[in-house]
This record gives sequence, C-alpha cells and structure tokens, in this order.
Amino acid sequence: MFTSHPGHIERCKTLPPIGNSDHDIVLVDISANVNKPKPTKRKIYLWKKADLESIGKHLDSQFDTFKKTNFDDINNMWTSIKQIIKDSMEKHVPTKTSLARQSHPWMNTQLRRLSKQKQRAYSKAKLTNSTKDWKRYKNIKAELQRESRRAHTKFMQNIVSDDLYKNPKRFWSYIKSRKQESSGITTLKIKMDTYIATHQQKLLY
Repeated sequence: MFTSHPGHIERCKTLPPIGNSDHDIVLVDISANVNKPKPTKRKIYLWKKADLESIGKHLDSQFDTFKKTNFDDINNMWTSIKQIIKDSMEKHVPTKTSLARQSHPWMNTQLRRLSKQKQRAYSKAKLTNSTKDWKRYKNIKAELQRESRRAHTKFMQNIVSDDLYKNPKRFWSYIKSRKQESSGITTLKIKMDTYIATHQQKLLY
C-alpha cells in the first residue's frame, strides 16, 4: 500500500486467497474524509402549463427572419434554430427549480413523521435519562425500522414487477441512484476553497 499520508492507514494485513488463487487478499482500512457534493439545482419546464398557442405564434414570427438569413455553415444555422426555440420556451413555458433527491425514494409521510418522533424521543431521553423515556425511544426506533423495511420492500416490488416494463425510466433511475460513484465529472477543486461544479467550467480544466 503506497500512500503519502501513512497516518490515515488504520489497518493493513493479508488474508487467505479465494479459491485456488495463489495471490493473498490485501485488507486495508483507511480513515478519510468524504466531501459530499452539494445538491445541484436544475430548471424544470412545466409543459402542462405551457402557452402552446403563443409558442406557435412566436415560432411563426421568427421563421421569416430565419429563412432570409444567409448562413455560412450548418453549425450557425443550428445555433440559430436552438436560440429561437430556447427564447420561445423562456417566454411561454413556466419553470421551477428542483434539487436532487437527498432521501430514499420510498420515504413517505409516515416515515418522516416517525423519524421526527424518534429524534424528539432521543433528545428527551438523553436529557432525562429515565428508563421510561429510553424505552419509548427504542420502541419508536423499532417501529421506524420496521416500517422502513416494509416501505422499501413494497417499493422494490413495484418497480421490478410493474415499472420495469411500464416505466423503465423509474427503474433505471433508482439503479443509478444506488451506485456509489457519481455520474459525470465530480466537483473539481482548483484552488484553496475554490471549487467548480458546472459542466461548462469543468470542460475548461
């Protein structure tokens, strides 16, 4: 194990090989800080509330100008088309800002309520240190664990049995969320306390 910070190595040893392999397994425990990226904001267009009639009129009004423009190459033509469509969307399609999900997809109102009850019960039990309060905390904790398992099982049954065929996007979104590695380029640190997170900035580095 090569490292520039040997103090972070808590344990390093070999284990017997697996099967008929002649190579031992190297087991290493490392103490490390994980930088959890901040939730990224993204703009969502609310097409159900879009003014389709105004979009059509806007595109018609821009079409004559587009036809009369002499483009020197196909890339400029495509850029112009994209800009016309983007302007129409910005004017006539409402938007909202959404954050990436930070909780499990099977979390529901009941589980959130139990989670808050558990936290309050723990704070009270820690303050009073009475047997009654600690018992209440443990009961709520056990109920939360039980209901969480039940909700998780139901969620998995739904996305595997039904959504895998009817709504595969939901199934693969869940699989992607369970992956340990993030998709795309992670947040980059270029200077002390200076980070870049947008795709455009990352491409420059």
